[in-house]
Amino acid sequence: MSKAAQLEAYGWVNAACCYTKTFDFKAFSEALAFIQQVGIHAERTQHHPQLINTYTKVTLNLWTHDTGGITAQDEDWILSFEQLRAENEA
Repeated sequence: MSKAAQLEAYGWVNAACCYTKTFDFKAFSEALAFIQQVGIHAERTQHHPQLINTYTKVTLNLWTHDTGGITAQDEDWILSFEQLRAENEA
């Protein structure tokens, strides 16, 4: 399966400017815990998404700031993040 197909299977959308995905939670506290998980992964990988939090929804937008667009680094970040989420949910 190609990277693009994997990203699509995880629900990420290529919005031309960035990859984007909105995560929905049952409570604000769950959204905040998720944001912390994103932050830890971002610091480990030194690649940081834009985070938008609205109560129980968190939207991540990811692009490579240095290039001003989407790169393989973004795809790799998303795949490693989704794998980490799957391991934490198991």
